[in-house]
Amino acid sequence: MPIVFDNASSVVASPYGTATFAISSDGSLFYTISDPTIDGQRRPNMFYQGSIDYSGMTHVYQFWDKWDYYIPLLQKSSSLMAYDVDRGRLNTFATNVRCAAMGNDNICYVLANDGTLWAYNQPSTSATKTQVMFDVRSVSAGGNHVMVLKNDWTLWAKGANNMGQLGDGTSTNRDSLVQVMSDVLSVSAGSDFSLIIKKDGTLWATGNNNCGQLGDGTTTNRLEPVLVQFK
Repeated sequence: MPIVFDNASSVVASPYGTATFAISSDGSLFYTISDPTIDGQRRPNMFYQGSIDYSGMTHVYQFWDKWDYYIPLLQKSSSLMAYDVDRGRLNTFATNVRCAAMGNDNICYVLANDGTLWAYNQPSTSATKTQVMFDVRSVSAGGNHVMVLKNDWTLWAKGANNMGQLGDGTSTNRDSLVQVMSDVLSVSAGSDFSLIIKKDGTLWATGNNNCGQLGDGTTTNRLEPVLVQFK
């Protein structure tokens, strides 16, 4: 039977299919977890539901699930918080936040209100943070790669590129940002592919295409963005 979240305003699901978190219209957090870790112990074949009445939350992002602990990232106004489901703890680890993104590599990318982009190695006050870029408009994190859109509408990417998900024409992993396209309106990073909307309204896709996820009518992986035709 499907789980229904009434009046959800923001929702995120685990890339591994083991958890779902949702923010209700009043800012409370609701969640469902399979095979959870509770009180320090893994509980296989168990289905767990809960809620936290922290009003005012506006967004829930991808979550830290290292060592089977589920710690969703929550935004309230311009503060970014991490809620430890197992321990029942909420901590604020970043302020002046516009938005955030986290991929499967558990690197947390935080876009500040001043347009600077930061990478946190964990969602806590003891995290090590590194400035990634400035003058950033938006960020999207995929499996092990990140796509960054700057205010000049140029698109940049770094990370895993074995399937061509960065769209730079190669399958070479990148440890620093490389420019991919210009005149980009928005971007969304998937597990090992990326979808790009340009300012002229066209949709482009790059990366893994084994199941046809790029929508270009083939199952051929793409090392650089291809135009998606709508029929």
